[in-house]
Parts: sequence; C-alpha cells; structure tokens
Amino acid sequence: MDPTSNKSETKSLTDKKKSDWYRLCPNCGNFSHKIENHSYCSICGTKLIEECPNCKTKIENPTAKYCVKCGIKIIKTK
Repeated sequence: MDPTSNKSETKSLTDKKKSDWYRLCPNCGNFSHKIENHSYCSICGTKLIEECPNCKTKIENPTAKYCVKCGIKIIKTK
C-alpha cells in the first residue's frame, strides 16, 4: 500500500469535515453553510455563530439547538 495515498485520504476526510460546518443564528435558529460566507442572519440580522459559545465545538448540525459536547442551549427560540 502506498503511504502517500493514505495521507491524501485522511486529508480529504479532514477537508470534508471542515466543509460541513454551519453558521447558526443564536436568536432565531436560521442557519447558513460556512462555505456561503454569511456573517449575519438573513432573517433577523443577528451575527451568526459557527461554534458553541461555551466550549468552542464547531456546529455540524444546522438544526442544532444544544451543543453536542457541553449541552448548553445555543439558540434562544423554543
């Protein structure tokens, strides 16, 4: 097995993981894929977040209401 091919597979997984991050509105729950490079919510104008404000875990689920690592509520809505 070619050792360089294993490194490129690992790099691809890492790159894919980074591209799967989302920015989430902590006010209304709207979200934007990080690749879209939006900084503010198109619904309410609040600055979007891409990580938990408590533990800094990246948001990978665009419908998340709680952090998967520390459990803190990350949006204000119901």
